[in-house]
Order: sequence, then C-alpha cells, then structure tokens
Amino acid sequence: MSAKDFTKPDNFFRMGTPPLMVGIMPKISGVAFEQAWQRRVQVTIDEGLCVPFISREDLLTAKLSAGRAQDLIDVEALRESHQSPSD
Repeated sequence: MSAKDFTKPDNFFRMGTPPLMVGIMPKISGVAFEQAWQRRVQVTIDEGLCVPFISREDLLTAKLSAGRAQDLIDVEALRESHQSPSD
C-alpha cells in the first residue's frame, strides 16, 4: 500500500477487526470532502492522539446516498441511538 492508493476515489481500506475497525474511503457519495472536513469531529483516542472522524450528520447523508441494505440498517441504528429516552 502506498500514499497514491489513497488518492484513488474508488479504493476502500479497512483496518482492524470489529469492534475496533476503521474504514478509510477517499470518496463517499452525497458528501463533499471540503464541507465534511469543516464539520469533522475530533476525538481524543489516547494522550497526544486526536483523530478526525466524519460528523454524524455527514455519515447519515453518505449512508442514505449509498442506499445499500447495510447502510440503511446503519442509518436506523444511528437514529435510534440518538433518540432521548423520553422519545
């Protein structure tokens, strides 16, 4: 694997194993990189290690845009996990 591999929009990289797995996608449907980068969420993983993640809203948009069965299941799970107990 080289840095050039990450510039190809149709490549997809998966590292780790569930539940500690990370997917890297140079391009996703429904979301422009520039706007998603502005809305990213910084998460501190360990002391001195802060990692950017796609925002929840952009993740939902991308999954709805992709429209695959698993993406739609993920959307429902994300929506359910975000509801307050009084809903």
